[in-house]
Amino acid sequence: MGTLSKPEDRILKQKLQSIWASRFGEVNEDHLYVITVEKMLQSQGLGEEGFWVDAMEYSGTSADPLRDRVAKIVKDMNDKQWEDIRRICNVYADLDVEVEEVSMIWIDRLGFDLHLLTLPQKEILEVRIPFPREVTDERDARSSLTYMAQVAWEVEKNYAPPEFERVKCVQK
Repeated sequence: MGTLSKPEDRILKQKLQSIWASRFGEVNEDHLYVITVEKMLQSQGLGEEGFWVDAMEYSGTSADPLRDRVAKIVKDMNDKQWEDIRRICNVYADLDVEVEEVSMIWIDRLGFDLHLLTLPQKEILEVRIPFPREVTDERDARSSLTYMAQVAWEVEKNYAPPEFERVKCVQK
């Protein structure tokens, strides 16, 4: 929600014309408008209930650190670590359906979204799996995914690490 108006400030108008011309070519001054946002509706997806965010509150936020790497991480996980995705889904998601296929569709600093194809209904479900802690960059995200895959493998295999004897320091 907000207002739509023509730019009245001469300097602002020149700046907008310059930006428009550099990106799109010829400028028609009658088509330049300024949108002043007062609040916006934040929604997780189509058909889901959203909530209103004040423009000042929104302007104080920072972009997700994975925003420029989402496509690469998702592609890598689906192409190279699909078994890990399936294992993570089986262990971390509380499902009451049999899953035929799993694919990652999104990742951000708080977790990732998976699409699941179920058997025998052939329905597509979406599940969100949070990271154990917020990640700060691509390397951190990949490390968390590796950790979660290892934990899931251990759970699936009922793995318990063997007892071991601690080594004593013998040199000074």
